[in-house]
Amino acid sequence: MKKFLSIIVILFALTCFEVNSFALTDQLPASGNMPVQSLNEVKFISGEIQDEIQIMVKNYNGYAVTRLASPDRIVIDIPNVSVSAAKQLAAAKSVRVKAVRFASFGNNSARIVIDTADVQKYRICEKDGRLSVYVIDSIADNITYLNTGDEANLDISGAAIIQSGRGGEEPYTEKYEPESGRHILTFYSGAVKIPDKTVKINDSLMDSMQFVNNIYTKQISIVFTAKQRLSFKVSLKGDTKGTEINISKFKDANGPEGGGKDKADRENRELSSLSVEYARNDGADAVSILTDNYSGYNIMRLSSPDRIVIDIPYAAAPESQQSIEVESDLVKAVRYAQFESSVGRVVLDTVGQPQYQVEEKEGRLIVSVQAPEYKNIAYSAAGDRVCFILPGIHLTEGGQDLKKFYSESYDETGMKYTVTFPSSLGDIGSGTFKVNGSLIEYVDIVKNDDDGTTGITFTAKEQVVYNIITRKTSAVDDTTITVLKPFSLEDRLIVIDPGHGGSDPGAVHGDLMEKSLNIDIAKRLNTMLKSKGINTYMTRDDDTYIGLYERSYIANKLNATLFLSIHNNAYKVSAKGTETLYFPSKTGFGKRFAQIIQDSLTSNLGTFDRKIKARPEIVVLKATSMPSALAEIAFITNPDDAQKLKSDEFIQKAAEALCEAVVKALEEVP
Repeated sequence: MKKFLSIIVILFALTCFEVNSFALTDQLPASGNMPVQSLNEVKFISGEIQDEIQIMVKNYNGYAVTRLASPDRIVIDIPNVSVSAAKQLAAAKSVRVKAVRFASFGNNSARIVIDTADVQKYRICEKDGRLSVYVIDSIADNITYLNTGDEANLDISGAAIIQSGRGGEEPYTEKYEPESGRHILTFYSGAVKIPDKTVKINDSLMDSMQFVNNIYTKQISIVFTAKQRLSFKVSLKGDTKGTEINISKFKDANGPEGGGKDKADRENRELSSLSVEYARNDGADAVSILTDNYSGYNIMRLSSPDRIVIDIPYAAAPESQQSIEVESDLVKAVRYAQFESSVGRVVLDTVGQPQYQVEEKEGRLIVSVQAPEYKNIAYSAAGDRVCFILPGIHLTEGGQDLKKFYSESYDETGMKYTVTFPSSLGDIGSGTFKVNGSLIEYVDIVKNDDDGTTGITFTAKEQVVYNIITRKTSAVDDTTITVLKPFSLEDRLIVIDPGHGGSDPGAVHGDLMEKSLNIDIAKRLNTMLKSKGINTYMTRDDDTYIGLYERSYIANKLNATLFLSIHNNAYKVSAKGTETLYFPSKTGFGKRFAQIIQDSLTSNLGTFDRKIKARPEIVVLKATSMPSALAEIAFITNPDDAQKLKSDEFIQKAAEALCEAVVKALEEVP
């Protein structure tokens, strides 16, 4: 059905007036013989991206609004309204509003003054016997969002993203994902560009909003992560140089408003009891989840260890974990218990990563686990890293001059990515590999005997990029396809790279192993930076081998601002202390980044200062496109340094010193 006709249209019940940053003064209406009303209360409500000033007055006859400067303020005059005493709201302070004052003014008029931080955008709405003034942030260049309670408005100025699609396509499409609560509106943008950005909203309608540009299809997607199901009305602004999106709660004639994530509905809903049965049928393991209502269930695949997890909302499972022992070549055990106050969780511990099917029947949800048609492909999600591993298959060769033995393409939505390679390079079978993870929904594998190729199509939950590289050492022989969600330059991402890992232990001396020290420091640093609101990505979160060029290319595709590799040193017994390495270049921030790290480490740890050193041959320094540094904390081969590295206090101080350095570097980096 045509989207223009199918979207439920709910008109704004408010009368809203948007006022530009220049001064605007409305004429006050004549007071005549109207009775004088009283204004006794003004409320201030501060939000994530907007502030609301509620002027509690009824039966008023118009108002006048004026923008004044030096200092910046918004002035509202209401005739035939009196104020008993001048007041200033003590709690009315935010990043947008400095103060709110109101008092009687002139002949039978009330004046409300909103002192603002700089020149702020605002709107005035009349609703439910009150006048509300909204002081709002721009969430991106020329984009504002206003929530007035049950409805909201997204205003995109200067970007008419409603255009005729290619070949007569619809101007935009809408997709709703009830499990995640996400609404995705996709527009054919042509030459129009809106910066990629994720904005935290956290209001009555939604948690966040994300703008995603697809450079391949020239489309813009706006992803709304909602608290309930929503309706959208999209229209051009009057000057046709902008777009307005009206957002309201979805209303269903057959049920209550909202759905999926409606918190009020969740709180009032009774829980259904949950129990589990297991049976072996026709070569498959069948797990039946018995409950009166399993609507809104979520099933996902997890790794390390391999398992299939089913969450049932509004379900009452046993508080203590119940287990069903299974003797099968597909399923090891079935466990179930209460996961959250209103969520029952069922876990299938699997042998490898088999296929599964879900069958919905009255009073029961049946999960059938079957031997997979696909093979030689494994899914891994550990920490930040989401990847697929193809053992024994070589899709690339080299590192700096990477040769590709595959072709790649995105579909027009940018959500499906296909890798095609000669089947002679490796047999991965066929079939659908269900994941439902944080980034990937599922993977389709198709083997085409006619042209001798195999295609792997990844269906993502949002627009992502992929890094494909073959790792071949004496202990590792595979191709890894890493799924990455790029950051914008505004996000200022720091990639933390714990050196070595897996089959590569790094330096080893006595009971000290470098790879273990590196990741211990890295994990502590990661926790500290996240607590400060700094975006991070760890190249490895466990004892896994990662190639050197692989680490670098991941950082490049993530659009990282800084790259920090963490190592420990080994050499002669007499060698000791701390040094930081960088890639020499005539321009760039890398050398300064290394010096900041070196100064912080030596001053906080009291180690011998071996200075910063240019090392142009080190892969993670030369192959990364952002400022990068490699910190050598101490020598595991030196008795004094080794004793320090065995101390938890020293490891903690090393992480704290690196955190201090990263914060300082982010303040200085251009």
